[in-house]
Amino acid sequence: MQRLTIISVTILLVGLIGTWAHQYVHEYEEEDRAYIEDETESLLDLLSLNAVPERFRPEQYFIGRGTKKVQAFSYKNCDPSAVAQIQSLSVTPDPLQFPGNLNIDIKLAINSTVDAVLPASLIISKKVAGIWIKLPCVDNFGSCNYDDLCELLSQIGDCPDPIVKTGLGCQCPFKAGTYQTSDLSFEVDAAALPSGDYNITGSISHMGKPAGCLELILTVA
Repeated sequence: MQRLTIISVTILLVGLIGTWAHQYVHEYEEEDRAYIEDETESLLDLLSLNAVPERFRPEQYFIGRGTKKVQAFSYKNCDPSAVAQIQSLSVTPDPLQFPGNLNIDIKLAINSTVDAVLPASLIISKKVAGIWIKLPCVDNFGSCNYDDLCELLSQIGDCPDPIVKTGLGCQCPFKAGTYQTSDLSFEVDAAALPSGDYNITGSISHMGKPAGCLELILTVA
C-alpha cells in the first residue's frame, strides 16, 4: 500500500485519468494584488470549514433551493472526442474518510499514444449551502492550470505497483491501449480536505486536441 498526501492522490487519480493543470499567473498592481489576496484568504476560510454532505441532509433542505442533491460518488467523461476515456471507475469508501485508505478500481482506454507537452487544467469546487464554489489556485493546489502534465508527473516519485503492472506507468509517453487495475490503494494522511461534497473537473490536451476530460463528484465525511 502506498502512503501519499491527499495532494499526491489527487495528482495520481485525476492526472492519470485525464485531468490536470498549471498555475495561471496574473500581473496586478500592488493595491490590486493585496485586495485579491484578502479576497482569496476569505474564500479559503469559508471553504476550509467542515460541511455536512448533502446525502446526510433531509429532503426538506432542498425544497426551493433548485439544486441537485449529491447522493453518491459519480464520474463522467466530459469530452467524447478525447483520446483517453474512462470505461469504468469506482472509488471507495464512499464517502471518503481521511486519514484512511482510498481504493480505486479503474479501466482506462487510450486510443493513441500521447506524450509531452500535455497542457492541462483542473477545477476543484466545493458545495456550500447548495452552491458550487470554486477553490482558488494556491501553491499549485486547487483550481489551477499546468503547462505540462508530463513534467508534473516526473516529480511524483515511485509509481504505485498496480499501475506499473498494467503497463501504463506514471511517466510520459502514455501508449495506446486499455489498462485496468482493481487493487490500487492509497493510505492518505491528515485530512487536507474538510468534510463536504466536491466536484473535480479536469482536462488535458495534446497537440491542440483533447486528450482527456473527466468530472468527478465525491464526498468527504
